[in-house]
Amino acid sequence: MTALSYKPSLSMVLSHEGGYVNHPADPGGPTNNGITQRVYDAYRKLKGLPVQSVKLISSTEVADIYNRQYWKLMRGDDLPAGLDYAVFDFAVNSGTSRAIRYLQRLVGVNDDAVLGDDTLGAVYEAAKKNEEALIISYCANRLQFLKSLATFPTFGKGWCRRVIGNIAGVQKNDVGVVDAAVYMARADFTYILPAAIGTKPEELPAKAIAPEVDRDVFPLATPATLEELTKDNDMLAAVIALSMVN
Repeated sequence: MTALSYKPSLSMVLSHEGGYVNHPADPGGPTNNGITQRVYDAYRKLKGLPVQSVKLISSTEVADIYNRQYWKLMRGDDLPAGLDYAVFDFAVNSGTSRAIRYLQRLVGVNDDAVLGDDTLGAVYEAAKKNEEALIISYCANRLQFLKSLATFPTFGKGWCRRVIGNIAGVQKNDVGVVDAAVYMARADFTYILPAAIGTKPEELPAKAIAPEVDRDVFPLATPATLEELTKDNDMLAAVIALSMVN
């Protein structure tokens, strides 16, 4: 049970998401702290409040939305530490159902986008065998999904740094999701907050989303087995390099 993971996970997600953005190529539309206008409108209506610009969203509302609509739906408190953050960040960036489905496919259960006890049991079994391998494979396949998007040429640089950080592999002082997730899995909850997307040239924040279909292209990460993915950092670097080929 990893309820303690939520606060650091939220801090890291918000660091990646940044503040208000409304890039014309972003399919998420106007977004603030990673919350789209559509999600914010639905939240305000549910609360019996008038809708307003997402520019005006409060930090309390942000935290409540992430907890209700992402963390709880993906059963963040029940997932192994580290993997919970990796799934959470994918859910925020690309949709909760897609993040859950990718996890389900990885552990070999029906990908119905509902994280029930069957999925949780399969996740536990995979984590017992090699939790770090599970996290790395999950992130590698997420990267392949990002590479498949039509908006990758515009937003890919920021997405890649979000997932893998500044250096391929797993490093304690890097800022990628894979880095922090692996170290959280090692029960080391110290981390450094990543710099907000948009601080480097040609790097823009955006939602990495696509129309939901029965089967996204998955899995594409190679080498295919979890054991091969975690032989050493150079192996992960090779997976990442492959995904970056134009």
